[in-house]
Amino acid sequence: MEIVIFGDTHTDSYLQLPSLLRQSIEQADLLVHTGDWDSVTLYQSIAGLGIPLFSAAGNADPPELQSQLGKSQRFEAGGWRFGVVHGHEGTGKSTEERAKKWFSEDMPDIVCFGHSHIPYLRYHSKTLLLNPGSAVYRRRVPHRSAIRLLLKPELEVQHVFL
Repeated sequence: MEIVIFGDTHTDSYLQLPSLLRQSIEQADLLVHTGDWDSVTLYQSIAGLGIPLFSAAGNADPPELQSQLGKSQRFEAGGWRFGVVHGHEGTGKSTEERAKKWFSEDMPDIVCFGHSHIPYLRYHSKTLLLNPGSAVYRRRVPHRSAIRLLLKPELEVQHVFL
């Protein structure tokens, strides 16, 4: 199973996403967006592709998306438990600390988060924390990015720089 994890898109057009990301999205078995769509139009375009999509709302999302998506989601895929949160709310000095604490009562195997626009891939105890970075607007990093995750009996995780 191939999962594409992306977020912090901050755009309203599917065509404004990098072409490599669009190709990856269209070939994926499942999509995870870490929030800050910034646009109902973009969300509807990607949801309309018919690929299972899990997303949490971000601080830049319009109220309509915030109420539809909620602050976090949990799901299971390939026997792995996932949590998705944007990472802008809660306690903690860093985005990854806030993301981890969001699920602290029942930690998933994998927590996907965004907000900082900075790619992150690291185990905290038995939980893998993943931030795909931003698919459109890099901040303090040289490239835009997303994550390609293959679920086999083992995990294969790779940041893709766009």
